[in-house]
Amino acid sequence: RFPKNGEEPASAGYELLSEIRSRVPDLPLLMLSSEANNRDLAHRIPAVFIEKTSRCMAEKLHDFFIRHLGFGDFIFRTPEGTEVGRASTLYEFEQRLRTVPDKSLRYHARYNHFSNWVMARAEVSLAARLHKEQVGDIDDCSALRKDLAAKVHVLRESRQQGVMTRFSTRDYDPEVTEFTRIGRGSVGGKARGIGFIASELHQARYRQPLFRENRIKIPQTCVIASSGFKDFIHLNRLHPDEHLPDHEIEQQFLAGALPDWLLNDLKAYLKNIHYPLSVRSSSLLEDARYRPYAGIYHTCMLTNQASDFKERLDRLVRAVKRVYASTWFEGPRTYSRSIGQTRADAMAVIIQQTVGRQYGNFFYPAISGVAQSYNYYPVDLMQAEDGIVHLATGFGKTVVEGEQSLRFCPAYPRHMPQFSTVEDMLNNAQRHFYCLSCATEAESVGGMTIRQLEEAVDEEAIQFL
Repeated sequence: RFPKNGEEPASAGYELLSEIRSRVPDLPLLMLSSEANNRDLAHRIPAVFIEKTSRCMAEKLHDFFIRHLGFGDFIFRTPEGTEVGRASTLYEFEQRLRTVPDKSLRYHARYNHFSNWVMARAEVSLAARLHKEQVGDIDDCSALRKDLAAKVHVLRESRQQGVMTRFSTRDYDPEVTEFTRIGRGSVGGKARGIGFIASELHQARYRQPLFRENRIKIPQTCVIASSGFKDFIHLNRLHPDEHLPDHEIEQQFLAGALPDWLLNDLKAYLKNIHYPLSVRSSSLLEDARYRPYAGIYHTCMLTNQASDFKERLDRLVRAVKRVYASTWFEGPRTYSRSIGQTRADAMAVIIQQTVGRQYGNFFYPAISGVAQSYNYYPVDLMQAEDGIVHLATGFGKTVVEGEQSLRFCPAYPRHMPQFSTVEDMLNNAQRHFYCLSCATEAESVGGMTIRQLEEAVDEEAIQFL
């Protein structure tokens, strides 16, 4: 009891809860009382009633928080109380919203159960958007279902942009997750760089209108942290003789078995992925500022188009093992000796979406390239700080191998001395490009298919030239 007008009326609690109920009809209310006859008053409000003298008071209070305040799983029920589904994460919540029966959807929307459950997870903005006053016509189930699922999807997407999330076999969603990590330990230099760029692009949306109007993002990326490499080496007792040729070292690694935890995570990951992949190195020393281990480890290209899932998984596993094996190859060993680096490197592996489109039996991007913030060889009006861009049709191997590509300064994009005359154009223009052949299912280690431009003149990407 509490005082009202200088008195302590027996009905003070009932009157307070009734007033709250009249103002907020769908707010969960609880009446705690040592007087059992107040149970009927609680039902009139209506509110949940718990007797203070009950031996089960703690359990009943816990049940109130779980069932009425949104803590614990969201249990989808029909108006009759029959359970038709449950969700413990926002991912599962979105999936269930798309599939539960109409009457369950209407029931929970009408009583604001969706909003209450999301509010308990501190998602205040989403909870407000899921309130029954903000979701439109509750009786139009088709529109209601789309509206609710879309609002949850937008939140999940915004929460995972520009961050590296921990991989979960239960709720991994490549449509939302931009960058995820499998395992523990370091993700290596290259993956750290990708993560930094992802974060910068995300933050740029709030700072520059250009990035708000044009969505720029990294390819969907999964990195196997260094614990995968260490567990693989330890499990298979792999310490190859450094005098062995590269192909023998590779065979030893291919014969090894991945740790069970890593294999299970790769299975769960690949079930959701149906586009070509590049499997790339990300060693601890790679992309270091002064002694970068760039371009000396394996990269494997996978078409990832086999109809048999086991076959797709086997190729991915073999690609990961090939990247692991390349840490013992002659190239990295020689480079380590040349810079006085002891053999203490470990390897993370990046599994990344290959960006492009398929044209017949070939897959490639219309344009790829490299942009550098500093131009060491400026000419004419250019300044070193203006930078330089190298572009090519097809995969960027054309650029990184130093083959013929389009070079220009962003400050003077129309000023290209290498194309000053017809003869210069003929000598410096790109004549072939790199692509991924989808005609064969075998994985490609490092290399890709070379095609002449005239072979692809009918393909849309080439028509842009």
